[in-house]
Formats: sequence, C-alpha cells, structure tokens
Amino acid sequence: MKITVCRAAAALVLLLSTAAEAVRVPVYPQSFDAGGWSLDAQFMDVVGSPYLIAHGLGVRVLDAKARVEFPSRGEYRVWVRTKNWADGAPGRFRVRVDGKPLGREFGAGSHEWAWEDGGVVKIEKDAVEVALEDLTGFDGRCAGIVFVSKDEEAAAARKPAAPDIGAMMQPLPGTATLKDDGYFVWGGSVVKGGDGLYHLFYARWPKESGFQGWVSHSEIAHAVAPSVSGPWTRKGAALPKRGAEFWDGMCTHNPCIRKFGGRYYLYYMGNTGDGKIVQGLNMKHRNNQRIGVAVADKPDGPWKRSDRPLVDVSPDKG
Repeated sequence: MKITVCRAAAALVLLLSTAAEAVRVPVYPQSFDAGGWSLDAQFMDVVGSPYLIAHGLGVRVLDAKARVEFPSRGEYRVWVRTKNWADGAPGRFRVRVDGKPLGREFGAGSHEWAWEDGGVVKIEKDAVEVALEDLTGFDGRCAGIVFVSKDEEAAAARKPAAPDIGAMMQPLPGTATLKDDGYFVWGGSVVKGGDGLYHLFYARWPKESGFQGWVSHSEIAHAVAPSVSGPWTRKGAALPKRGAEFWDGMCTHNPCIRKFGGRYYLYYMGNTGDGKIVQGLNMKHRNNQRIGVAVADKPDGPWKRSDRPLVDVSPDKG
C-alpha cells in the first residue's frame, strides 16, 4: 500500500475567459503558510489538488497566509472555492486581502464544492497578503482562490468552469510516494519541523490482519523528507501499542499534527480491546474509540501521551 503526497505542480484553478485582456491570479492551497490549517487530499478526484482544512476540534485555528503577486494593479473580482460540509454551516471562514476582510463569510453555501463570489477588491500594491481566517474551528475548507481583473458586470455573469482534472494533473516524481511494505497506509498529516524537514505522520496496519484490521491493529508512524515531494524516509512507529489498560493502548490512527508555541501537538484517535482479528470489524475496539493528543518538543519525539482522552463518550448509555 502507498500514500502519495502531492505538490504544487498540479494547477488547481481553471477559468473560462472571453476577454483577452483579463488577468487571472490563482492562489493555490499549497502556496499558503498553513498556520493552524492543514492540507488534506480527501477530494483529489473532485478538486484535483489537496485543499486547506481548519481542523480545530471546535477551537479556531491560526490564520493561513500567502503572499500574492499581481502583474498589474486595479480592481479584481475574488472567487473562493469551498463547500458547506454539513447542515448549520459549521465550517465558516473569512478571507482577508491586505488585512481587509471580504464582504461575506465562506463555507455556508453549497454542500458541494463550488466557487463563491467574494466581490471586488482594489489592488494597489504589486504584492499583498491573502489570509484565511477560521471562524469556528470546525473544518472550514478552501480549495483555492482566484483573482480576476475584468469588467464587474461581466465578472458577475461568468463564473469559473469546473476544472478538467485530467488536463491539470501533472506527473509526480517517484519520490512523492511513501511505501510501507507489509502495511496498509492511510490518514497522513504533515508539518515542517525546526530542522527544515517535512514530517509526515500516518496510520498503518499490517496486511496480515485483513482490511478491517484498521480498527484494532493500526499505529501512527513517522516519515521525513527534505520537501513535500520526498524522498520519504520511514522512521518507525510514533505512537505504538502501550498496553490494553490504556484508553489508546492497542490502536492509534487518524493523526493530525500541529505546532503551537514551539511545541508539537499530535491529535489522534485511539482505542483498546482484545486485539483479536475477527470477521468484519472488531466492535470491542470500535466501541472504545476516543480522541486524544500527544505532545513533544520536536516532531522526532519523544511523545508524551495523556492517560485520559480529550474527547470521551457520554456517561449516558442511552
């Protein structure tokens, strides 16, 4: 099994334009300093690239920021690609251009990926900062921004076309692929460490336990690379088994790595149980799943795991 880490070589945004003088300035998710946001590849088949997600578990995450250069100054209409992932619009966010928020919140519209009109901004510098401001801490999602210079009425009448993913995708180097022989691999999360390396945390479970063995035999492993395109070097298990008496003692998965105040926080799901391989899901493990965090001074560890989860089940058995 393998996991592929994509780079910015694949263009995200494709616009139809009938005006030859129109200027298009795309801002790819990979071009942001992610802050508290992270890149997620779940919808590669739809958007053609990783997207940024504000996975704060209910706590607003730090802004993602990008420096955007413009070939000419003037008025630009801003389009933001996002989706409202659940009823109640839990993943809302704001876009700021050169410190000024656009006149609407994003992530509260269509339940499908769609381009949302952010209105017209006046660009008066050769380069400005574009920031994504999380408003909820509940998985706001941004798959790209594009600035289009054109007549305002024409801009309102013409929206970006759906991307031709096949045309946009470019070959990835072999170094962008992480393989872990003998394991199924899933759920990667990357952070850049103080050592200048990219640290990938991913879940794996042995193929001999079967495809449903993820629920009882997963562990979070660690790999490093000089860039997001690799080459990746496996470093072994970051959060291995530590005993059935612990809430996460038999299985860890779904890593989400963050850096706050010079320390690294590895959020994850874990469980305990009997460790048996059964037909289908092992429900003893499935019904013991919780969410917790491990903390370290550097992404190489050592990781300090809590003996109590951050998110537990309700004591009400009903």
